[in-house]
Amino acid sequence: MRLVWCALIMVESLMSEMGETSKTSASGLWALIALRYLRAGGNRYSQFVAWVSVTGLALGVAALIAVTSVMNGLGGEIQARVLGNVSHVFLTPQSDTALDDDFVRRAKALAMQEGVVAAFDFIEAGGVLSVGSGVHPILVYGADPDAAPWLPAIAGDGNRQGLVMGALLAEYFQVRSEDYLRIVLIGAKGRTRALRVPMTGVFETRSDLDYSLVFLPLARFESMLDAGIGRRGVRLVVDEPLRVPDMVQAWRARGLLEGMRVEDWTQAQGDLVRVLGMERVIMFSLLLMIIAIAALNLVSGQAMLVSEKQSEIAILRTMGADAGLIVRAFLAYGGFVAVLGTAIGVVLGVALAIWSGEILTIIHWLTGVDILAGSLFHRLPVRILGTDLVLVAGLSLLVSFIACIVPARRAARLSPADELA
Repeated sequence: MRLVWCALIMVESLMSEMGETSKTSASGLWALIALRYLRAGGNRYSQFVAWVSVTGLALGVAALIAVTSVMNGLGGEIQARVLGNVSHVFLTPQSDTALDDDFVRRAKALAMQEGVVAAFDFIEAGGVLSVGSGVHPILVYGADPDAAPWLPAIAGDGNRQGLVMGALLAEYFQVRSEDYLRIVLIGAKGRTRALRVPMTGVFETRSDLDYSLVFLPLARFESMLDAGIGRRGVRLVVDEPLRVPDMVQAWRARGLLEGMRVEDWTQAQGDLVRVLGMERVIMFSLLLMIIAIAALNLVSGQAMLVSEKQSEIAILRTMGADAGLIVRAFLAYGGFVAVLGTAIGVVLGVALAIWSGEILTIIHWLTGVDILAGSLFHRLPVRILGTDLVLVAGLSLLVSFIACIVPARRAARLSPADELA
């Protein structure tokens, strides 16, 4: 084996004397050394440590990708269910006067702005649902039946002329379609109005809205507006709710919201989105530590390899190999291990994310435990983002590369005279 290294150094020297670029030949030499160490470097124990490093890195990357994909799916599903039914932007007069034609015209004109999908008349009111001897506080939304496509909760309901309520609320009061319910709407200065309306449909968002939200046709409110029941305005639906604060700021800067009071979903549901984002960051950080721990195995594995190859390194240095070549060779060795572990981890993580539903089914079949029982989901939602894959793979390679620097520099600092003495 030592003759092999001697021959390689001699070939490099001859190529340099013949006018070839030494940097190019040296590049090929350190790559060859790294590949040789990867295939048969060290004794069995050091090889075992190297494969443990690959396995640990692969498992860490796979866990991070799988968990991140599931959290993306959970967060996206919760946001879609909640933000799909609350007001993205709700515009009302800045003063407490009734809506006039000019206000409605200017508010609905915002539908022409980039990112706005629809604008329609809308009413919000608080009230109480009374069924038999039971009462329950509710939030009442009033909209024209034509606006149903922009209200996911009632988009699929065929009869929108009566009351549409959450399925869980209907189940709690044991009401059925066409049953008449009594609603007491509460307005300004304690004024109230009672309605008796038929229940014509139910919706299911599988969120807290199923317990508190009720839809009524806008026409039901016409006789109550003078009594101060509900807040009437124009509701905007946007294609990207997370951009609403920036959109509102831009409209305000252009003077499009003059005389309007603006309320958006962040005021009522912003904490939910912030908590989901914070949870994702914390979980990502914790799982990244697994990758960091696996990368530490590279340090121990390379340290063992350097100790075993001291004599060969001394021969290479004696034959003309500089310290830079030795550093590049061991960094390349660690890089090959990192790339192999990261690649396996990415493939495994994507597979786990895609087949997460089947995995939960197998766990349920083996243990009898339904992990999703009592949750908001029938099936585990998963969303794999290419940016996450790139980020995880990049961080894994970066951490591994940093971990390889110390052993590589130690190999380059070996003294040929001391090792060959």
